[in-house]
Amino acid sequence: MRQIIGMLGARGSGKDTCAAVLVNELGFIRIGFADTLYQEAADAFRTTVEYLGNRKSKELPQTPLALSRCVSVHFVEIALKSATRDRSLRDAALHYFKTGELTPHVSARRTRGVLKAARSPRWTLQLWGTEFRRKSKYGYDSYWLDQVRAAVNAQPGKCFVITDVRFKNEAFFVVSIGGVLHRVRRPALEARDAAERKVTGLAAHPSETELLDHPVDFEFLNEEGQLAQLRLDVLQQAGFLEKKAA
Repeated sequence: MRQIIGMLGARGSGKDTCAAVLVNELGFIRIGFADTLYQEAADAFRTTVEYLGNRKSKELPQTPLALSRCVSVHFVEIALKSATRDRSLRDAALHYFKTGELTPHVSARRTRGVLKAARSPRWTLQLWGTEFRRKSKYGYDSYWLDQVRAAVNAQPGKCFVITDVRFKNEAFFVVSIGGVLHRVRRPALEARDAAERKVTGLAAHPSETELLDHPVDFEFLNEEGQLAQLRLDVLQQAGFLEKKAA
């Protein structure tokens, strides 16, 4: 019987590792709510999905992702709201982006600076996925759900693992199509992230916190140096699901 598994967990917790076991050993098809997100953002900045997904540089501000490099004026409009709280600067920067003309009440240095500032792939992707496509007038709340729904419906006899369930609407969607939710915990990583937020004083993006306490059907513990055990746990749980479905 078909299985659909949605994976929850912090970035780097091991969701993709668990999914790889299901794909390589049990024939699941991997899919993600962010698959289309990466492609859209890559096209908008004239770069590649691989560039945006490079984990070594995902947190680092990079010039190719400056708003001035983006071809989507709609995204720039939304992104400026997160780039600066100064309404006059936002308006001046958007006007300059659209027309190439500076406004007299905001300096050229500030106007060009907010557009040319290097941005990290994570900042760009989070804004594209949430503030732009889900919460602005240029998208709608189920935008990413519809992409996954279409892919799953196109192959009705296949099992799927969705690797990036980050929001409640995504979790409810997985359950609504007959799926189950699995969370991957990695205690050492969670401790490091908490310590970093305490030092920097920066709040995590909603995509990283909204499902922290959301109920799941099963929880995997990814201990450091215990990948073999994690693999066995994933296989055992998938087998349990098969027996339960039968």
